Amino acid sequence: MNSYDDRLDRVLGLDSNIRFVAVADMEGDLIAHKARPGLAIHLGLADTKKTLKHSVTAWKSRMDHYDKIGAGIYTLAVYEKVRRITVPLKSGNILLVTFGNDGGQQQIIDKVLNEVLYHDYTKA
Repeated sequence: MNSYDDRLDRVLGLDSNIRFVAVADMEGDLIAHKARPGLAIHLGLADTKKTLKHSVTAWKSRMDHYDKIGAGIYTLAVYEKVRRITVPLKSGNILLVTFGNDGGQQQIIDKVLNEVLYHDYTKA
């Protein structure tokens, strides 16, 4: 069992629209991932790994500006079929969460941030 398994299960359980969660290191290498059972995944694991590599590169670029604008909290990418957020974790890794376009975007983001960054369930 991976040290992220419980956390990924908790994130998947935050909202029924969350489809997929993954953690990658700052080289873009996949550490752990989980998908919601019974849902067709839009990107295969190979494509997800490529996406994570690009996300990590973008986060590294953003880090160059933290002293001027503050640390990044999350990024949001909106596609026709899904929305995706990436969140830098205190461990130095990156969390990827994809969810459907069925609504509640801000509530889902708030739940994820409360779980992985703030650990304050009263804000959900």
